[in-house]
Amino acid sequence: MRYPTFKQLRAIAEVAHSGTITAAAQTLNLSPSAISITLKQVEEEIGVPIFEKGEGGFRLTSAGHELVLAEGRIDHR
Repeated sequence: MRYPTFKQLRAIAEVAHSGTITAAAQTLNLSPSAISITLKQVEEEIGVPIFEKGEGGFRLTSAGHELVLAEGRIDHR
């Protein structure tokens, strides 16, 4: 298993914060498809879903929550 890169963790955290791929892409100056591909790659690498799609946008799974916590620990050092 390969660990997610900081860039991937940042994308996950931004989708979690904004609730949408489009808003996260705008904040990170990436295309929505780049964000979607990143999310799919990480889910395939770790073997579990990161988000659940709901009416209000994306919600983190418990695995996704752990990844966002990891991004926060790295980003605030």
